[in-house]
Amino acid sequence: MGYSPGGMSMVEMLEPIQEGMSWLLNSHIHNIRGIINNSFILDPNAVDMTSFKDGRPGKLIKLKPSAVGRDVRTVIQQLQMYDATAQHVSDIEVLRRIGDTISAVNDNLRGVQQAGGRKTATEVRTATENGASRLVMQARLISAQAMVDQAEQMCINMQQLMTEPFMMKVVGIDGLSRLTQIAPDNLIGDFNFPVTDGTLPLDKIALLDVWKEIFMQVASNPMLMQMYNVQQIFEYIAELSGARNIEKFKVQPSPGMQGIPPGPVPGLGPDPGVMAQQAGAGNVVPLFGGPGPNGGRGIPNFGAAGGGPAP
Repeated sequence: MGYSPGGMSMVEMLEPIQEGMSWLLNSHIHNIRGIINNSFILDPNAVDMTSFKDGRPGKLIKLKPSAVGRDVRTVIQQLQMYDATAQHVSDIEVLRRIGDTISAVNDNLRGVQQAGGRKTATEVRTATENGASRLVMQARLISAQAMVDQAEQMCINMQQLMTEPFMMKVVGIDGLSRLTQIAPDNLIGDFNFPVTDGTLPLDKIALLDVWKEIFMQVASNPMLMQMYNVQQIFEYIAELSGARNIEKFKVQPSPGMQGIPPGPVPGLGPDPGVMAQQAGAGNVVPLFGGPGPNGGRGIPNFGAAGGGPAP
């Protein structure tokens, strides 16, 4: 974004955080290297330098005859080193958390489970979805500044360089694919390239919980059971759960039932014969009203058991 005071790139926002973490780690490593080298103060006239410079572990440092009778601590003394960078590693963790807050990348998005007790599935899913929703802005920006321009350039190249028609398979909204002929004349004009943000699809687990609640509401409400297909809702829930072959477990009619015409399924709707008797007795009326016998409220013509109108 050339005219903005700052860039929206994730690299630019995290650059100072990364530089600080690198400096903390490098300075700590450099300081530790100096400490483990064992700095000494010694008198070269009293210490044999050849044995002192021996780098093997468990070495013996020899003293010269001039050091006889002297206190060894006055001949050679190791310096007390202080590690001023001991807290740098813990400071790196602080900077990492700052970077996570800026970039919206948490441990759940990394596939790492945080320590500190058990986590519920809803808690982990919510944290992941919130982090992904913040990354949508970056995806839309990348799509608008890179992908859209690239697609426009490719389309212009096809408009200028295409000489012969070609066949393309196009998938419609209904999911059916069709072969369509694209000719150079079909690519005349300007085209609009909508920004694709690359949003993650809905979580199937959360969607499954929603459809379970919908199924329970429909199955417990007789009015909704007559308006929605409970069987198809159940099959869709099974598909969301990963059961692709639920149709194989459907109950097939027995050979003795082959000649019987299909009737109402128990529990999925009222029996027409029973409803006709109740309507004749005046115990039921239609939900949405209408003209009925003798000018009263409408009584549904469910049909009697013999196929004729209700009395």
